[in-house]
Amino acid sequence: MSNISLAERVQTSPAICMTAGCNNTADMEPDQDQGFCEACGGKTIVSALVLAGLI
Repeated sequence: MSNISLAERVQTSPAICMTAGCNNTADMEPDQDQGFCEACGGKTIVSALVLAGLI
C-alpha cells in the first residue's frame, strides 16, 4: 500500500503534542503537523503518521 493510499483510507490518526513536558494526545487528521493542543494551548500536535515519515 502506498503512503498516499494509506492517508486516503485513514480518517483520523493518533497525534501527540511536541511541547516539552506536555503529554497530551489526540485524534487528528492523518497529515496534521500544527494541530491545536487543548492542554498547553500551542499549535504543536503532530500526527503519528507525519512523525513516522509516512506522510
